[in-house]
Amino acid sequence: MSMIVETAIVREIDAETIISPAATGRLLLDSSDTGGALSTIRMTLAEGADGAVPHHHTTSTELFYILEGKARVLTGEEIVTCARPPAQGRGHP
Repeated sequence: MSMIVETAIVREIDAETIISPAATGRLLLDSSDTGGALSTIRMTLAEGADGAVPHHHTTSTELFYILEGKARVLTGEEIVTCARPPAQGRGHP
């Protein structure tokens, strides 16, 4: 993996968009844009929609950041439910 030597900026309007009945994906950065260091995809799933089929990456790691709602993620042999914690100081404990 090589180091990033320049800043990579992609505006959402310029991102490649993939649309299906249950999901919208925007490819914000591809690994070819960052010397293999990073790919960034913003994915919006309809409630109850399936994400990607179980798969494995040999040269990269996936990171999920839940902005709203919750997602069930398969990690190894375990299914974990992930959710964004409630905002503090807005009527939530």
